[in-house]
Amino acid sequence: MTKGSALTHSSAAVRRGEELCDAVATNKLIVAKAFYEIGTALLELEKKQLWKALGHESFAAMLEERELVGRSQAYKFMRVARSFAPHVARQLGVEKSDAIVRYAEATAKLDDASTILERGIAIDGEVQPIEKLSARDILREVRRTRQNRENARRDPARKSALALSHAAARSLSLALGETVRAKPHRHGTSWDVALTLSVAGMEELQRLVAQATRGRR
Repeated sequence: MTKGSALTHSSAAVRRGEELCDAVATNKLIVAKAFYEIGTALLELEKKQLWKALGHESFAAMLEERELVGRSQAYKFMRVARSFAPHVARQLGVEKSDAIVRYAEATAKLDDASTILERGIAIDGEVQPIEKLSARDILREVRRTRQNRENARRDPARKSALALSHAAARSLSLALGETVRAKPHRHGTSWDVALTLSVAGMEELQRLVAQATRGRR
């Protein structure tokens, strides 16, 4: 047995190796359980700008100078704490929770993370429940959704749909006496326009359409 191998297999080396492995496992467990508390604390530090009181030039500088947590990890914890109740986030885990939040941000719909958690995610035309998806599966859909939105943004027909939506919103707002919002959505190879208005505004719109229809008879 060589001197190096003797040192490797000595009781001191084994003991130190076990200590280090235990330390890694323990710290991983602490992070797995405490990420929500970390995120909540960081949210308050950022929102109340407490980093100024602590003498730092920015929130990011505080993270770095105090060696609290890496910036990307910090914002991940914060996104999760902002979007989910504690018990939900802990059940999902930080990676899956964050993947759901990022998917919600990537979609063009007015969905939040909680809505997506309840509804699931459509993959290849079939809605999959969140519990059947891994964080990697969801992040794959985040990338696909972002690419689809980028492709839609470059679509020449999008400009026409946007212009029509804005014009329709202005005209309807004037006619109904309230703010009407019109948002175009890609539907297959064409574009649809979704209108947002009050129930009273919808009733008035129906009345105006019926009146115009009668006038053409």
